[in-house]
Amino acid sequence: KQMIKILIQEVPFQPELKNEIQHLVETELLSHFKKLIVKFQEGGEIIEIPPSSVLRLTLSAVLGLLLTRFLLLPEEKWDDELEIENTIQFILYGLTPRI
Repeated sequence: KQMIKILIQEVPFQPELKNEIQHLVETELLSHFKKLIVKFQEGGEIIEIPPSSVLRLTLSAVLGLLLTRFLLLPEEKWDDELEIENTIQFILYGLTPRI
């Protein structure tokens, strides 16, 4: 938890660290995740929108949870398992009620 908080606080102010993380994300993670997204789309498991949009929307939900949990409101009483599950459900189904 502490490591994530330090990274979130320091990366914007450390150009070398920011560049290294950005390079790692672009070269290793994004291409891997885009391939996975296309595979799931081809299997009909997720909707067909551009893989970059799927990544952006998914990362927005996950990073929103992490930023709120560890940086913005760390003193709140959190049920981490519930928040993780809620985030997963949001990524999978949005705000549409499941019948």
